[in-house]
Amino acid sequence: MQGVHRLPAVVGIADRTFASKLCRRLLAYSLLQGEIRQEKNGAWSVYAGTCQRGRNVRHLDPHTRDETPAKVRWKWAFQRLTGVDDTPQTEYPFEFAHELRAVIQGTAGQLAAYAGDPERAIRLLDQALAVSPDSTSPQIDLLRIAKAEALAAIGARSTAIDLLRRQCEAGVASAELMRTLAYLLNDPRIEVPEADALEAIAVLRKAAEDRSDPRRDQTLYNLSQIIAFSPDPAERAEAEEIMEDLRQGDSHYKDAWYFKRAMGARAFLVYGEELHAGHKNKARAAEAARWYTRAIRARPKIRFLFRNPQRGQIEMVTRFETPPIMFANARDGHREAGHFIRWHWYELRFRLRRGRFMKKGEKAMQKGRYRSAIAYFDWIASVGRHDALEGDAAIELQVAKEMRDEAGAQGISK
Repeated sequence: MQGVHRLPAVVGIADRTFASKLCRRLLAYSLLQGEIRQEKNGAWSVYAGTCQRGRNVRHLDPHTRDETPAKVRWKWAFQRLTGVDDTPQTEYPFEFAHELRAVIQGTAGQLAAYAGDPERAIRLLDQALAVSPDSTSPQIDLLRIAKAEALAAIGARSTAIDLLRRQCEAGVASAELMRTLAYLLNDPRIEVPEADALEAIAVLRKAAEDRSDPRRDQTLYNLSQIIAFSPDPAERAEAEEIMEDLRQGDSHYKDAWYFKRAMGARAFLVYGEELHAGHKNKARAAEAARWYTRAIRARPKIRFLFRNPQRGQIEMVTRFETPPIMFANARDGHREAGHFIRWHWYELRFRLRRGRFMKKGEKAMQKGRYRSAIAYFDWIASVGRHDALEGDAAIELQVAKEMRDEAGAQGISK
């Protein structure tokens, strides 16, 4: 509570620009803003909300098997707290005061999760949620999301899903909470049951109904990636329509590398279907090659003062390697399109990058950095090229995983 300061400033509920500037100027984590209205008959109403920096977005790609920072348009998040309408007779009508207290207490739990202490985060978040357990405010949903992510971090995935699912079944869940639930149900890092994947689709469809959600484009993109390769032609057509709307609209997704890669994958899939039907459409293959090439160029290369999720710490300089599979995709597209020079150019880049990753993986193995070794060998083995090097990479990947598990069983910190 000592970290909360009252400021002699009036920030109305609609003054979003002023609120964000004030929050940035004060280097504040969160800012309470509100408005008090009084009628001639003496009745009054209170409307409150919060302004805080938007959550960082990272993209975990199941195709390239890596995690990269994502560009976003929403730098500030505005959430409403429960208001009071014409209730001067109520003894204590300020429900938003309970919610504000929960938010302040929950900050400690969120910081604990950020610091890599999920057990402590869960305990602190439980204490914060107990202050306002029945709140339907999107701001309190952020605390529930933080708790679910902490539960998932310690392996309690089913408990985390149940926590968020209860809010969705009650019909009071925010769009952010539904997106998080869909991610846990269809986590790309693990093999999930088909029923969970279907539930994730239903949850994302429900979240997309909220057109006032500033991150609705994120909901639609996630939905399109789940149904893009569905055997149902109607769902695939829906995915294509979503991707086309995002490409032609003002969404930031059209500039994201993974959106461009998805567009290339879609074009190459259609090319394969047409080829199977007896028609070799080189224009379609050229379209796929263009998107694959754009994806390589659009990938982030370097970040300063970036918190590396693999190491759990902020690094002065972080480099993001382009996996060999992206060069292999571009090579396949240009080969099918008949672009001889570009085909061989991306084949050369693919082989050089794969050999480089192989050496880095072996060096990491020798130094006992098994997690890094697994990442390098996994990137190589995921290419799908049936040659001797891929077999070596698969063997090295398995050995690295066994060494990591053995080191963990012996209590060795690497």
